[in-house]
Amino acid sequence: MSNAVSTPTADVTDAWTSLSNVAAGTDSLAGELDAMTRVAVGAFDGIHHADAAGMVRSVPITERIATARELSFATARLQQRLDVLHVLAAGAVEAEGVPLEDHFRSTAKWMEHHHGISWAEAATYVRCALACRRYDKIAAAFQAGEISLGHVNAVAGIIPGRFHGELLDAAVDAVAGIQDRLIKAARKHESAVFGEFCDRVRDRLDPDGRPDRAAEPSRVWLSKTVHGRWKLDGDLSADDGALLATILMDRMTKNRRADEDTRNAPEPESETVGDTPKPCASEQRARALCDLVADGAGAKAPGRVGVYVHIDLDHLKLGPKPSLAEALTDHTAPHTEAALDITVDTLWSLLADADVTPIFTREGHTLSYGRTRRLAPAILRRIIAHRDRRCRIPGCDQPAIVTDAHHLIEWDADDGPTDPSNCCAGCGFHHHDIHDRGLRITGDADGELTITNPDGTPYDPTPGYRRAPRPDQPPPAPPTDAPDPPT
Repeated sequence: MSNAVSTPTADVTDAWTSLSNVAAGTDSLAGELDAMTRVAVGAFDGIHHADAAGMVRSVPITERIATARELSFATARLQQRLDVLHVLAAGAVEAEGVPLEDHFRSTAKWMEHHHGISWAEAATYVRCALACRRYDKIAAAFQAGEISLGHVNAVAGIIPGRFHGELLDAAVDAVAGIQDRLIKAARKHESAVFGEFCDRVRDRLDPDGRPDRAAEPSRVWLSKTVHGRWKLDGDLSADDGALLATILMDRMTKNRRADEDTRNAPEPESETVGDTPKPCASEQRARALCDLVADGAGAKAPGRVGVYVHIDLDHLKLGPKPSLAEALTDHTAPHTEAALDITVDTLWSLLADADVTPIFTREGHTLSYGRTRRLAPAILRRIIAHRDRRCRIPGCDQPAIVTDAHHLIEWDADDGPTDPSNCCAGCGFHHHDIHDRGLRITGDADGELTITNPDGTPYDPTPGYRRAPRPDQPPPAPPTDAPDPPT
Protein backbone atom coordinates (compact mmCIF):
# COMPACT_ATOMS: atom_id res chain seq x y z
CA MET A 1 0.00 0.00 0.00
CA SER A 2 2.83 2.40 0.82
CA ASN A 3 4.42 1.81 -2.59
CA ALA A 4 1.12 2.54 -4.35
CA VAL A 5 0.85 5.86 -2.54
CA SER A 6 4.48 6.95 -2.96
CA THR A 7 4.87 6.07 -6.64
CA PRO A 8 2.78 8.96 -8.03
CA THR A 9 4.67 11.39 -5.78
CA ALA A 10 7.97 10.04 -7.03
CA ASP A 11 6.78 10.33 -10.64
CA VAL A 12 5.76 13.96 -10.14
CA THR A 13 9.09 14.74 -8.51
CA ASP A 14 10.94 13.11 -11.38
CA ALA A 15 8.87 15.08 -13.89
CA TRP A 16 9.71 18.44 -12.30
CA THR A 17 13.35 17.39 -12.03
CA SER A 18 13.28 16.60 -15.74
CA LEU A 19 11.88 20.05 -16.51
CA SER A 20 14.62 21.64 -14.40
CA ASN A 21 17.20 19.67 -16.38
CA VAL A 22 15.59 20.83 -19.62
CA ALA A 23 15.92 24.44 -18.47
CA ALA A 24 19.59 23.91 -17.65
CA GLY A 25 20.18 22.14 -20.95
CA THR A 26 18.46 24.96 -22.81
CA ASP A 27 20.84 27.45 -21.20
CA SER A 28 23.76 25.36 -22.49
CA LEU A 29 22.15 25.16 -25.92
CA ALA A 30 21.73 28.93 -25.94
CA GLY A 31 25.48 29.28 -25.49
CA GLU A 32 26.12 26.98 -28.44
CA LEU A 33 23.59 28.86 -30.56
CA ASP A 34 25.25 32.13 -29.64
CA ALA A 35 28.56 30.79 -30.89
CA MET A 36 26.92 29.53 -34.11
CA THR A 37 25.28 32.90 -34.62
CA ARG A 38 28.61 34.65 -34.30
CA VAL A 39 30.03 32.33 -36.97
CA ALA A 40 27.07 33.12 -39.25
CA VAL A 41 27.38 36.86 -38.65
CA GLY A 42 31.09 36.71 -39.49
CA ALA A 43 30.41 34.72 -42.66
CA PHE A 44 27.69 37.10 -43.86
CA ASP A 45 29.94 40.06 -43.08
CA GLY A 46 32.69 38.52 -45.21
CA ILE A 47 30.28 37.90 -48.08
CA HIS A 48 29.01 41.48 -47.86
CA HIS A 49 32.55 42.91 -48.04
CA ALA A 50 33.37 40.62 -50.95
CA ASP A 51 30.29 41.84 -52.84
CA ALA A 52 31.06 45.48 -52.02
CA ALA A 53 34.63 45.05 -53.35
CA GLY A 54 33.33 43.57 -56.58
CA MET A 55 35.24 40.34 -56.06
CA VAL A 56 34.38 37.44 -58.30
CA ARG A 57 32.68 34.68 -56.42
CA SER A 58 34.51 31.40 -56.56
CA VAL A 59 31.57 29.35 -55.27
CA PRO A 60 29.13 28.24 -58.00
CA ILE A 61 25.65 29.74 -57.88
CA THR A 62 24.04 26.32 -57.44
CA GLU A 63 26.02 25.72 -54.25
CA ARG A 64 25.20 29.18 -52.93
CA ILE A 65 21.48 28.62 -53.53
CA ALA A 66 21.63 25.21 -51.85
CA THR A 67 23.43 26.62 -48.81
CA ALA A 68 21.01 29.55 -48.43
CA ARG A 69 18.06 27.19 -48.77
CA GLU A 70 19.39 24.72 -46.20
CA LEU A 71 20.24 27.52 -43.75
CA SER A 72 16.66 28.72 -43.98
CA PHE A 73 15.29 25.20 -43.58
CA ALA A 74 17.51 24.57 -40.55
CA THR A 75 16.31 27.82 -38.99
CA ALA A 76 12.71 26.79 -39.65
CA ARG A 77 13.27 23.44 -37.92
CA LEU A 78 14.84 25.21 -34.98
CA GLN A 79 11.94 27.69 -34.81
CA GLN A 80 9.43 24.82 -34.78
CA ARG A 81 11.23 23.28 -31.81
CA LEU A 82 11.28 26.65 -30.10
CA ASP A 83 7.55 27.06 -30.74
CA VAL A 84 6.94 23.76 -28.95
CA LEU A 85 9.02 24.92 -25.98
CA HIS A 86 7.23 28.29 -25.97
CA VAL A 87 3.85 26.55 -25.81
CA LEU A 88 4.97 24.13 -23.09
CA ALA A 89 6.43 27.01 -21.09
CA ALA A 90 3.24 29.05 -21.50
CA GLY A 91 1.19 26.14 -20.22
CA ALA A 92 3.44 25.66 -17.20
CA VAL A 93 3.54 29.36 -16.37
CA GLU A 94 -0.24 29.60 -16.64
CA ALA A 95 -0.93 26.45 -14.60
CA GLU A 96 1.44 27.36 -11.77
CA GLY A 97 0.24 30.96 -11.45
CA VAL A 98 3.65 32.45 -12.19
CA PRO A 99 2.31 35.77 -13.59
CA LEU A 100 0.40 36.54 -10.41
CA GLU A 101 3.40 35.59 -8.31
CA ASP A 102 5.56 37.96 -10.38
CA HIS A 103 2.90 40.71 -10.30
CA PHE A 104 1.73 40.53 -13.93
CA ARG A 105 -1.91 40.73 -14.90
CA SER A 106 -1.82 37.84 -17.40
CA THR A 107 0.39 35.11 -18.82
CA ALA A 108 0.55 36.92 -22.15
CA LYS A 109 1.84 40.11 -20.48
CA TRP A 110 4.35 38.07 -18.47
CA MET A 111 5.64 36.38 -21.65
CA GLU A 112 5.73 39.67 -23.54
CA HIS A 113 8.06 41.04 -20.88
CA HIS A 114 10.24 38.02 -20.16
CA HIS A 115 10.35 36.40 -23.62
CA GLY A 116 10.95 39.67 -25.46
CA ILE A 117 8.10 39.09 -27.91
CA SER A 118 4.98 41.02 -28.81
CA TRP A 119 1.77 40.64 -26.84
CA ALA A 120 0.08 39.11 -29.91
CA GLU A 121 2.77 36.44 -30.18
CA ALA A 122 2.53 35.70 -26.47
CA ALA A 123 -1.27 35.44 -26.64
CA THR A 124 -0.88 32.92 -29.48
CA TYR A 125 1.37 30.73 -27.35
CA VAL A 126 -1.11 30.89 -24.46
CA ARG A 127 -4.03 29.93 -26.73
CA CYS A 128 -2.03 27.06 -28.21
CA ALA A 129 -1.07 25.82 -24.75
CA LEU A 130 -4.78 25.60 -23.88
CA ALA A 131 -5.50 23.76 -27.13
CA CYS A 132 -2.70 21.26 -26.48
CA ARG A 133 -4.04 20.64 -23.00
CA ARG A 134 -7.51 19.95 -24.40
CA TYR A 135 -6.56 17.84 -27.44
CA ASP A 136 -3.88 15.20 -26.88
CA LYS A 137 -3.52 14.14 -30.52
CA ILE A 138 -3.18 17.71 -31.73
CA ALA A 139 -0.48 18.24 -29.09
CA ALA A 140 1.37 15.08 -30.15
CA ALA A 141 1.31 16.06 -33.84
CA PHE A 142 2.56 19.55 -33.01
CA GLN A 143 5.32 18.27 -30.73
CA ALA A 144 6.40 15.80 -33.42
CA GLY A 145 6.71 18.58 -35.98
CA GLU A 146 3.87 17.29 -38.17
CA ILE A 147 1.79 20.48 -37.86
CA SER A 148 2.78 24.07 -37.16
CA LEU A 149 1.99 26.62 -34.49
CA GLY A 150 -0.38 28.30 -36.94
CA HIS A 151 -2.36 25.05 -37.29
CA VAL A 152 -2.68 24.68 -33.52
CA ASN A 153 -3.77 28.31 -33.22
CA ALA A 154 -6.50 27.69 -35.80
CA VAL A 155 -7.73 24.70 -33.78
CA ALA A 156 -7.71 26.86 -30.66
CA GLY A 157 -10.15 29.25 -32.35
CA ILE A 158 -12.78 26.64 -33.21
CA ILE A 159 -14.74 26.97 -29.97
CA PRO A 160 -16.47 30.38 -29.68
CA GLY A 161 -15.33 32.47 -26.74
CA ARG A 162 -18.87 32.81 -25.42
CA PHE A 163 -19.10 29.07 -24.66
CA HIS A 164 -19.06 28.28 -20.94
CA GLY A 165 -20.00 25.48 -18.55
CA GLU A 166 -21.66 22.43 -20.03
CA LEU A 167 -21.77 23.97 -23.50
CA LEU A 168 -17.98 24.42 -23.42
CA ASP A 169 -17.40 20.88 -22.13
CA ALA A 170 -19.56 19.44 -24.90
CA ALA A 171 -17.72 21.50 -27.52
CA VAL A 172 -14.32 20.37 -26.27
CA ASP A 173 -15.46 16.72 -26.43
CA ALA A 174 -16.80 17.25 -29.95
CA VAL A 175 -13.54 18.74 -31.23
CA ALA A 176 -11.52 16.07 -29.44
CA GLY A 177 -13.54 13.47 -31.35
CA ILE A 178 -12.44 14.81 -34.75
CA GLN A 179 -8.74 15.33 -34.01
CA ASP A 180 -7.66 12.80 -36.62
CA ARG A 181 -9.55 14.66 -39.35
CA LEU A 182 -8.16 17.99 -38.18
CA ILE A 183 -4.60 16.65 -38.25
CA LYS A 184 -5.12 15.20 -41.73
CA ALA A 185 -6.39 18.55 -43.02
CA ALA A 186 -3.53 20.42 -41.27
CA ARG A 187 -0.91 18.20 -42.94
CA LYS A 188 -2.48 18.90 -46.32
CA HIS A 189 -2.96 22.68 -46.11
CA GLU A 190 -1.06 25.76 -45.02
CA SER A 191 -2.25 27.41 -41.82
CA ALA A 192 -4.28 30.10 -43.65
CA VAL A 193 -6.31 27.57 -45.66
CA PHE A 194 -6.58 25.30 -42.63
CA GLY A 195 -7.92 28.28 -40.68
CA GLU A 196 -10.82 28.55 -43.14
CA PHE A 197 -11.47 24.84 -42.61
CA CYS A 198 -11.57 25.39 -38.85
CA ASP A 199 -13.97 28.31 -39.33
CA ARG A 200 -16.40 25.94 -41.08
CA VAL A 201 -16.05 23.48 -38.20
CA ARG A 202 -16.77 26.34 -35.81
CA ASP A 203 -19.98 27.22 -37.67
CA ARG A 204 -21.17 23.60 -37.50
CA LEU A 205 -20.24 23.34 -33.83
CA ASP A 206 -22.36 26.33 -32.80
CA PRO A 207 -25.85 25.09 -31.83
CA ASP A 208 -27.29 28.38 -33.06
CA GLY A 209 -25.76 27.88 -36.49
CA ARG A 210 -23.75 30.46 -38.36
CA PRO A 211 -23.92 33.75 -36.47
CA ASP A 212 -26.18 36.42 -37.87
CA ARG A 213 -23.64 39.03 -38.94
CA ALA A 214 -26.31 41.73 -39.08
CA ALA A 215 -27.10 41.22 -35.38
CA GLU A 216 -23.49 41.40 -34.14
CA PRO A 217 -22.48 44.47 -32.14
CA SER A 218 -20.29 47.14 -33.67
CA ARG A 219 -16.56 46.85 -33.14
CA VAL A 220 -13.67 49.27 -33.57
CA TRP A 221 -9.94 48.50 -33.53
CA LEU A 222 -7.25 51.12 -33.00
CA SER A 223 -3.59 50.18 -33.22
CA LYS A 224 -0.27 51.93 -33.54
CA THR A 225 1.76 51.22 -36.68
CA VAL A 226 5.16 52.27 -37.98
CA HIS A 227 6.46 55.85 -38.13
CA GLY A 228 4.23 56.86 -35.22
CA ARG A 229 1.03 56.50 -37.24
CA TRP A 230 -2.21 54.83 -36.17
CA LYS A 231 -4.63 52.48 -37.88
CA LEU A 232 -8.37 52.68 -37.25
CA ASP A 233 -10.54 49.80 -38.40
CA GLY A 234 -14.19 49.15 -37.67
CA ASP A 235 -17.03 46.74 -38.27
CA LEU A 236 -20.28 48.61 -37.61
CA SER A 237 -23.88 47.48 -37.50
CA ALA A 238 -26.25 48.82 -40.15
CA ASP A 239 -27.72 51.44 -37.80
CA ASP A 240 -24.39 52.56 -36.33
CA GLY A 241 -22.84 52.74 -39.77
CA ALA A 242 -25.70 54.78 -41.19
CA LEU A 243 -25.64 57.23 -38.28
CA LEU A 244 -21.88 57.66 -38.39
CA ALA A 245 -21.85 58.12 -42.16
CA THR A 246 -24.55 60.78 -41.91
CA ILE A 247 -22.83 62.67 -39.09
CA LEU A 248 -19.47 62.54 -40.86
CA MET A 249 -21.02 63.74 -44.12
CA ASP A 250 -22.61 66.68 -42.33
CA ARG A 251 -19.32 67.62 -40.61
CA MET A 252 -17.36 67.23 -43.86
CA THR A 253 -19.79 69.62 -45.58
CA LYS A 254 -19.38 72.21 -42.82
CA ASN A 255 -15.60 71.91 -42.93
CA ARG A 256 -15.57 72.22 -46.70
CA ARG A 257 -17.68 75.37 -46.59
CA ALA A 258 -15.43 76.85 -43.91
CA ASP A 259 -12.39 76.10 -46.05
CA GLU A 260 -14.01 77.72 -49.07
CA ASP A 261 -14.77 80.84 -47.06
CA THR A 262 -11.10 80.98 -46.03
CA ARG A 263 -9.93 80.64 -49.63
CA ASN A 264 -12.33 83.35 -50.76
CA ALA A 265 -11.25 85.81 -48.09
CA PRO A 266 -10.47 89.23 -49.64
CA GLU A 267 -6.94 89.42 -48.25
CA PRO A 268 -5.47 85.95 -47.71
CA GLU A 269 -2.49 85.75 -45.44
CA SER A 270 -0.48 83.81 -48.00
CA GLU A 271 -0.42 84.00 -51.76
CA THR A 272 -0.27 80.22 -51.96
CA VAL A 273 -3.52 79.58 -50.08
CA GLY A 274 -5.54 79.25 -53.25
CA ASP A 275 -3.01 76.80 -54.71
CA THR A 276 -3.17 74.43 -51.74
CA PRO A 277 -4.31 70.99 -52.98
CA LYS A 278 -7.80 70.08 -51.94
CA PRO A 279 -7.75 67.16 -49.48
CA CYS A 280 -9.15 63.89 -50.79
CA ALA A 281 -12.34 62.37 -49.39
CA SER A 282 -10.52 60.05 -46.98
CA GLU A 283 -8.53 62.98 -45.54
CA GLN A 284 -11.70 65.04 -45.16
CA ARG A 285 -13.41 62.14 -43.42
CA ALA A 286 -10.51 61.66 -41.00
CA ARG A 287 -10.52 65.34 -40.13
CA ALA A 288 -14.28 65.30 -39.56
CA LEU A 289 -14.03 62.23 -37.32
CA CYS A 290 -11.25 63.75 -35.19
CA ASP A 291 -13.22 67.01 -34.91
CA LEU A 292 -16.31 65.15 -33.75
CA VAL A 293 -14.39 63.11 -31.18
CA ALA A 294 -12.72 66.23 -29.77
CA ASP A 295 -16.08 68.04 -29.63
CA GLY A 296 -17.69 65.11 -27.87
CA ALA A 297 -14.84 64.77 -25.37
CA GLY A 298 -15.19 68.38 -24.34
CA ALA A 299 -18.99 68.46 -24.27
CA LYS A 300 -19.36 67.02 -20.75
CA ALA A 301 -15.93 67.81 -19.32
CA PRO A 302 -15.45 70.70 -16.89
CA GLY A 303 -14.73 73.91 -18.73
CA ARG A 304 -13.72 73.51 -22.35
CA VAL A 305 -11.08 70.83 -21.98
CA GLY A 306 -11.80 67.37 -23.33
CA VAL A 307 -8.25 66.01 -23.54
CA TYR A 308 -5.45 66.68 -21.08
CA VAL A 309 -2.05 67.19 -22.72
CA HIS A 310 1.07 67.32 -20.54
CA ILE A 311 4.08 69.42 -21.51
CA ASP A 312 7.32 70.78 -20.09
CA LEU A 313 7.99 74.50 -20.34
CA ASP A 314 11.25 73.62 -22.06
CA HIS A 315 9.22 72.29 -24.98
CA LEU A 316 7.43 75.60 -25.36
CA LYS A 317 10.83 77.26 -25.65
CA LEU A 318 11.65 75.04 -28.62
CA GLY A 319 8.85 76.54 -30.70
CA PRO A 320 6.73 74.71 -33.28
CA LYS A 321 9.72 73.77 -35.46
CA PRO A 322 12.63 72.67 -33.25
CA SER A 323 15.94 71.66 -34.76
CA LEU A 324 17.02 68.03 -34.72
CA ALA A 325 19.42 68.68 -31.84
CA GLU A 326 16.69 70.46 -29.85
CA ALA A 327 14.16 67.71 -30.53
CA LEU A 328 16.58 65.12 -29.12
CA THR A 329 17.16 66.92 -25.84
CA ASP A 330 16.29 65.06 -22.68
CA HIS A 331 12.95 66.76 -22.07
CA THR A 332 9.69 64.96 -21.41
CA ALA A 333 7.90 64.85 -24.75
CA PRO A 334 4.40 66.37 -24.96
CA HIS A 335 1.97 63.56 -24.29
CA THR A 336 -1.62 62.74 -23.43
CA GLU A 337 -2.73 61.02 -20.24
CA ALA A 338 -2.88 57.79 -22.23
CA ALA A 339 0.97 58.07 -22.33
CA LEU A 340 0.91 58.78 -26.08
CA ASP A 341 3.38 61.29 -27.47
CA ILE A 342 2.24 64.10 -29.75
CA THR A 343 4.33 66.24 -32.07
CA VAL A 344 5.32 69.81 -31.28
CA ASP A 345 3.20 70.99 -34.24
CA THR A 346 0.11 69.37 -32.73
CA LEU A 347 0.98 70.79 -29.32
CA TRP A 348 1.08 74.35 -30.64
CA SER A 349 -2.15 73.92 -32.57
CA LEU A 350 -3.89 72.69 -29.40
CA LEU A 351 -2.49 75.56 -27.34
CA ALA A 352 -4.10 78.05 -29.71
CA ASP A 353 -7.50 77.36 -28.14
CA ALA A 354 -6.79 75.67 -24.82
CA ASP A 355 -7.13 76.37 -21.13
CA VAL A 356 -3.64 76.12 -19.62
CA THR A 357 -3.33 74.88 -16.04
CA PRO A 358 0.16 75.28 -14.50
CA ILE A 359 0.99 72.42 -12.16
CA PHE A 360 4.43 73.47 -10.93
CA THR A 361 5.19 76.23 -8.46
CA ARG A 362 8.44 78.14 -8.12
CA GLU A 363 11.77 76.31 -7.96
CA GLY A 364 10.23 73.21 -9.50
CA HIS A 365 8.36 72.09 -6.38
CA THR A 366 4.92 70.64 -7.04
CA LEU A 367 1.74 71.15 -5.12
CA SER A 368 1.49 69.39 -1.77
CA TYR A 369 -1.58 68.77 0.38
CA GLY A 370 0.02 67.10 3.40
CA ARG A 371 -2.56 65.68 5.78
CA THR A 372 -5.37 68.01 4.67
CA ARG A 373 -6.98 65.36 2.46
CA ARG A 374 -6.68 61.67 1.77
CA LEU A 375 -7.77 61.43 -1.87
CA ALA A 376 -5.58 63.15 -4.43
CA PRO A 377 -7.46 66.07 -5.99
CA ALA A 378 -7.69 66.41 -9.76
CA ILE A 379 -4.77 68.82 -10.04
CA LEU A 380 -2.47 66.46 -8.10
CA ARG A 381 -3.53 63.59 -10.34
CA ARG A 382 -2.48 65.75 -13.31
CA ILE A 383 0.94 66.20 -11.66
CA ILE A 384 1.38 62.47 -11.06
CA ALA A 385 0.19 61.65 -14.58
CA HIS A 386 2.71 64.09 -16.07
CA ARG A 387 5.59 62.77 -13.99
CA ASP A 388 4.94 59.02 -14.16
CA ARG A 389 3.08 58.60 -17.48
CA ARG A 390 2.42 54.94 -16.62
CA CYS A 391 2.03 52.60 -13.68
CA ARG A 392 5.30 52.70 -11.73
CA ILE A 393 5.62 48.91 -11.46
CA PRO A 394 8.31 47.87 -13.97
CA GLY A 395 6.91 45.92 -16.90
CA CYS A 396 3.42 47.43 -16.61
CA ASP A 397 2.36 49.64 -19.53
CA GLN A 398 -0.98 50.84 -18.18
CA PRO A 399 -1.20 54.59 -18.90
CA ALA A 400 -1.71 57.21 -16.22
CA ILE A 401 -5.28 57.84 -17.31
CA VAL A 402 -6.36 54.47 -15.83
CA THR A 403 -4.19 54.53 -12.69
CA ASP A 404 -4.80 55.48 -9.06
CA ALA A 405 -2.64 57.70 -6.86
CA HIS A 406 -1.00 55.25 -4.45
CA HIS A 407 0.36 56.52 -1.10
CA LEU A 408 3.82 55.06 -0.46
CA ILE A 409 3.39 55.79 3.25
CA GLU A 410 -0.24 54.95 3.95
CA TRP A 411 -2.41 57.94 4.72
CA ASP A 412 -4.68 56.35 7.31
CA ALA A 413 -2.38 53.80 8.99
CA ASP A 414 1.00 55.62 8.94
CA ASP A 415 0.01 59.29 8.58
CA GLY A 416 1.41 59.55 5.04
CA PRO A 417 0.93 62.92 3.32
CA THR A 418 -0.94 63.44 0.06
CA ASP A 419 2.11 64.92 -1.64
CA PRO A 420 3.69 64.14 -5.03
CA SER A 421 6.76 62.68 -3.33
CA ASN A 422 4.53 60.21 -1.47
CA CYS A 423 2.12 59.36 -4.31
CA CYS A 424 2.83 57.36 -7.44
CA ALA A 425 0.72 56.04 -10.28
CA GLY A 426 -0.50 52.49 -9.79
CA CYS A 427 -2.92 50.61 -12.03
CA GLY A 428 -5.87 48.81 -10.48
CA PHE A 429 -4.19 45.40 -10.69
CA HIS A 430 -0.98 46.51 -8.99
CA HIS A 431 -2.81 48.71 -6.48
CA HIS A 432 -4.63 45.54 -5.41
CA ASP A 433 -1.26 43.75 -5.47
CA ILE A 434 0.11 46.26 -2.97
CA HIS A 435 -2.81 46.35 -0.56
CA ASP A 436 -3.94 42.72 -0.66
CA ARG A 437 -1.00 40.58 -1.82
CA GLY A 438 1.94 42.15 0.00
CA LEU A 439 3.88 43.89 -2.76
CA ARG A 440 5.76 46.80 -1.16
CA ILE A 441 6.93 50.09 -2.66
CA THR A 442 9.17 52.50 -0.79
CA GLY A 443 11.26 55.54 -1.63
CA ASP A 444 10.64 58.96 -3.11
CA ALA A 445 8.03 59.03 -5.86
CA ASP A 446 9.79 62.08 -7.34
CA GLY A 447 12.94 59.98 -7.64
CA GLU A 448 13.82 56.32 -7.28
CA LEU A 449 11.47 53.67 -5.89
CA THR A 450 12.35 50.34 -4.31
CA ILE A 451 9.95 47.46 -4.95
CA THR A 452 9.97 44.41 -2.68
CA ASN A 453 8.20 41.08 -3.10
CA PRO A 454 5.87 39.83 -0.34
CA ASP A 455 8.63 37.48 0.89
CA GLY A 456 11.01 40.42 1.34
CA THR A 457 13.20 39.76 -1.68
CA PRO A 458 13.88 42.62 -4.13
CA TYR A 459 11.61 42.74 -7.16
CA ASP A 460 13.75 42.06 -10.25
CA PRO A 461 12.26 43.67 -13.39
CA THR A 462 14.99 42.34 -15.72
CA PRO A 463 13.33 40.48 -18.64
CA GLY A 464 14.01 36.76 -18.58
CA TYR A 465 15.69 36.72 -21.97
CA ARG A 466 18.34 39.18 -20.70
CA ARG A 467 19.07 37.35 -17.47
CA ALA A 468 22.25 35.34 -17.09
CA PRO A 469 21.96 31.54 -16.90
CA ARG A 470 21.81 29.97 -13.48
CA PRO A 471 25.21 30.04 -11.78
CA ASP A 472 25.24 26.27 -11.38
CA GLN A 473 24.69 25.75 -15.12
CA PRO A 474 26.83 28.26 -17.04
CA PRO A 475 26.68 27.98 -20.84
CA PRO A 476 29.73 26.50 -22.54
CA ALA A 477 32.40 28.83 -23.83
CA PRO A 478 32.23 29.55 -27.58
CA PRO A 479 34.67 27.63 -29.75
CA THR A 480 38.09 29.18 -30.09
CA ASP A 481 37.80 29.39 -33.88
CA ALA A 482 34.59 31.45 -33.73
CA PRO A 483 35.23 34.88 -35.26
CA ASP A 484 34.57 38.00 -33.28
CA PRO A 485 31.35 39.82 -34.22
CA PRO A 486 31.91 42.67 -36.68
CA THR A 487 32.28 46.12 -35.15
